[in-house]
Amino acid sequence: MALPPEKMPEPEVPTRDDPYGLLVTGIGGTGVVTVAALLGMAAHLEGKHVSVNDVTGMAQKGGPVMSHLVFSQEPQTLGLRVPSRAADALIGGDLIVSTMPNALAWVGKDTRAVINIHRTMPGGFAQNRNLVFDDTAMEDALRDRIGDTTDAFLDATGLAKSLCGDTVATNMFLLGLAWQRGLVPLSRGAIEDAIHLNGVSVDNNLLAFAWGRRYAVEPEGVSEAAGSRGQSAAGVPKNLEEIIEHRAGVLTDYQNAAYATRYRELVATARAAEAALMPDSEAFATAVARNAFKLMAYKDEYEVARLHRRPEFQDAIAAGFNGKTRLHFHLAPPILDRGTPTKRSFGPWMYGVFGVLAKLKFLRGTPFDPFGRTAERRMERALIDEYEALVRDLSAQLSTTNHDTATAIANLPDDVRGFGHVKEAAVKAYRARLIELRAEFGQADQKAA
Repeated sequence: MALPPEKMPEPEVPTRDDPYGLLVTGIGGTGVVTVAALLGMAAHLEGKHVSVNDVTGMAQKGGPVMSHLVFSQEPQTLGLRVPSRAADALIGGDLIVSTMPNALAWVGKDTRAVINIHRTMPGGFAQNRNLVFDDTAMEDALRDRIGDTTDAFLDATGLAKSLCGDTVATNMFLLGLAWQRGLVPLSRGAIEDAIHLNGVSVDNNLLAFAWGRRYAVEPEGVSEAAGSRGQSAAGVPKNLEEIIEHRAGVLTDYQNAAYATRYRELVATARAAEAALMPDSEAFATAVARNAFKLMAYKDEYEVARLHRRPEFQDAIAAGFNGKTRLHFHLAPPILDRGTPTKRSFGPWMYGVFGVLAKLKFLRGTPFDPFGRTAERRMERALIDEYEALVRDLSAQLSTTNHDTATAIANLPDDVRGFGHVKEAAVKAYRARLIELRAEFGQADQKAA
């Protein structure tokens, strides 16, 4: 892909005798340290003095990372870190990291910033899968600290992936944006020379840097270009009708039209019961639409095969890698395991097996299904039947007093996640909680009577 047109104004690069403090934040493994190293090299190429201090602690990949860069004309004025509350600029590769107390400690009212608002869940999500972050509150916290000097809040990850084919380009995209906005005290030539000297993904890094620059000048045009490359969010279901249509289409591809009809009819039952009782509410029906789909579209061998054989998978491989690719697959088929699932590596030949398996999805759930005899697959099919009976029962007894409890019950399958022993434990917890909520549902009915 060619670089975007370079008919953009050159910004006014910060020039002064006092030290200039730049803070780069993000998640370990996404290139935060690399960006800092490139800027350090660019400073040396330009004859400026710089200190680069990467604060990673025990983070490594997936944890919070901050890089302090201090630029100066005189070496004796350099500090190891940006002065407290005195950073001149912040390049925030991740909103969560950028609003942590140990990041906010370095920014103040005169700090200018560009912030990536794309949500990347932190490591804590592994311990708490219901972890929720208030993006608006985090943005407000940052604005409260730095005032009106924020140059941009944007989904840099989505833009970079669409325009450059890889989310790794995110921080270089942000660097281009920050440079074009006059937040980096280095020349464009020095930064580009440093990218060349680094010798890693040179063309893609230059591309990301150029797209970031262009976003600073014409954000709408860059967003449109990204959307035309298939990264528009227009296809995300926004209401109950769209949720039903989208998921019914997926279930048709997953199994067949009859399977999708089964889903539609179940949701229609819940929707009719709720509409007759509470015309202004769709909470119960929406819970059923989401969770019935979740249970019905369990990921078995046929579905893994189908997803790998979709054209979109090959397109993503072609967009992300140059030249010939050789695929290896790490799978833990339940049919081969006894006890705790163990990942095994399968060579490129598995792609051909996927092609055969994808065509055999009509065997799913039949007596001839070779994978359907495992305890996990029997459990998954049983959950679907149990949920259908549950929804019909709740719909028949729905009232204004038990509506909230019915909605909570309908949402319970959301906690059934994982595979193997993890999923088995989740199902036990689900059924235990279901007993409790069914009791509450009955008590609400009795109080109403």
